Amino acid sequence: MKVFTIQNSKGLSAEILDRGAILKDFRVNGKSVVATHEKLEDYEKNFGFYGAFVGRFGNRILKSRFELNGKTYQLPENDHGNHLHGVLAKTEFSLKEQTENKVVLTYHSPDGEEGFPGNVDFTLTYSIDEDNVFTMLYEAVPDADTILNLTNHTYWNFGEDQKLQVNADRYLEGNEEVCPTGNVLSVDGTVYDFREPKEIDNKDPRLSMYKCFDNCLVFADVACGKDLEKLAPQVCLTSEKNNLKMTMTTNQVAVQLFSGNPNGIALEPEAYPCAPNFPQFPSTVVKAGEQYTYITKYQFYF
Repeated sequence: MKVFTIQNSKGLSAEILDRGAILKDFRVNGKSVVATHEKLEDYEKNFGFYGAFVGRFGNRILKSRFELNGKTYQLPENDHGNHLHGVLAKTEFSLKEQTENKVVLTYHSPDGEEGFPGNVDFTLTYSIDEDNVFTMLYEAVPDADTILNLTNHTYWNFGEDQKLQVNADRYLEGNEEVCPTGNVLSVDGTVYDFREPKEIDNKDPRLSMYKCFDNCLVFADVACGKDLEKLAPQVCLTSEKNNLKMTMTTNQVAVQLFSGNPNGIALEPEAYPCAPNFPQFPSTVVKAGEQYTYITKYQFYF
């Protein structure tokens, strides 16, 4: 297992593994701000998706099957009869390019891998610039119609006083298996309203079904778009005690908030989970030869 280190001159650095293109560590002035395993071999075991690149389809697919172009595709059942996250987090990627502040990794996913249609070529770029922006760029091109929902599963930890703000006015209602029911509900008056900064409270009685947050928060329409230069950040994570702030801007339409790990919270930019199972959800179909692009920028202030 290889470790690639990138950094800028201002105090940001990241370690990325060739296995699963995992973000193993991210440091601000030498201090880690993510949950990480100390031993590399732990990433070969039940590693809890720490820092993982997730795909082909991030989050869940209901009953591990979907229809595309009149054909039903069956996927491995790995989460209460549903399909969760996929196999790419445990796949070995190849190094294409590395500089002091950038690393580019590639992987060819063969047709039928985990039951998904089409060969898909993935190119993942991680970079840190001198303006303290950390960028994840995930690109993929299939040779047949398929579905894609790529994301990253890093657990961020800025300290016990960290507060989260998300420009999301809706959320996906979930069932007892944390799969969407198909209903998109307003966050007004709910525990899922993060439009003002607040701490994550897993003890809130309104979370009785899950005992933690594991929910898709849907960005307000004005916060969505493909051109990041025209978007305001959709997510903000802060710690006053550590004088640290991170904003996140993405071309995705939602973010999965998962707070079930005591070592940090996952903020996973994504399309709607189970989108192939609900025709009313935005489509995750990528046509043959079409380029899929996922980009998320993390701006740090410290």
